[in-house]
Amino acid sequence: MLGLELVQPILRILSGNDEMWKYWIVSHLLYQVSDDVFCQLRFKLNSIKLHPTKSEVEEEVFDAVCELLRFRRN
Repeated sequence: MLGLELVQPILRILSGNDEMWKYWIVSHLLYQVSDDVFCQLRFKLNSIKLHPTKSEVEEEVFDAVCELLRFRRN
């Protein structure tokens, strides 16, 4: 499993403007991280779900976040 050292770099990506990078992180990498890492990222993911930017919707980041949160209900 991937460790807590990933939390800050992932948060920087999720807070940035590169929607393609966000999409791949959310749709692939975050399915593989430990529960500890995921719990540290949940607040930011919920923020994207509740207040997506126009580009997050257009680039399907919003959809990927919603699917990930449904899958990882821990």
